[in-house]
Amino acid sequence: DALIAALKGIAEDLREPFFRSMSARAADGIRDEINARGRMKMAEVIEAQKAMITAARRLAAEGVIVFGAGDDDYV
Repeated sequence: DALIAALKGIAEDLREPFFRSMSARAADGIRDEINARGRMKMAEVIEAQKAMITAARRLAAEGVIVFGAGDDDYV
């Protein structure tokens, strides 16, 4: 699964915001899958991460999701 591979390649502290956006049960299930996955080639992880970025950009272009929609100020 590309999501598991993409998340496996990043630090736990960077995964947490993603996990906080879902139920505890779902987050625990994904954590279990990540831990059960074992070692992976870095190239596989990078390809999975690229696929997730591509999907997110497509969803943003379609108006399904919005990036940076918080109350943060930008300069």
